[in-house]
Amino acid sequence: MKKLFSVSSSVFDELKKIANSKSSKEVEKHLENLLEMISTHPFFLNSLSLVLNTQSLSKLMMNQTLEKIWKSLQLPNKKDQEKTLYLIHELQFKIHQLEKELKQQQLATQLKNTVKIKPLSSHESSDNSLNNIRPKKSASNVTNLV
Repeated sequence: MKKLFSVSSSVFDELKKIANSKSSKEVEKHLENLLEMISTHPFFLNSLSLVLNTQSLSKLMMNQTLEKIWKSLQLPNKKDQEKTLYLIHELQFKIHQLEKELKQQQLATQLKNTVKIKPLSSHESSDNSLNNIRPKKSASNVTNLV
């Protein structure tokens, strides 16, 4: 306790020196001494450590609580969103590939349909070949045969 009072009295002494300083160099020198005393004092360091630890623990608790809330609401987190975006991109790529293949198949069938000549059916081809071989009936042929 005695040490605390000795430090506080020296702090007050430095504050008095700062107030009585005539030049800016003296003010800087006394201010530097004052900050050195405060920043190296164990009471200040313990207090600062306590504040930092409390702050970090409260932030950790807040983060954990928010994470539990998000999970209970079943809202997607960043990892879920990235995974979903990746799957959407894959689906878009597959759709694009399928559309490309479909277009190529349509062009191929259109090309076949335009180039394709309608073939004669087997019935039509036999009738035509017989007609070409048989002599045509006329009135003169009928009279010669009778």
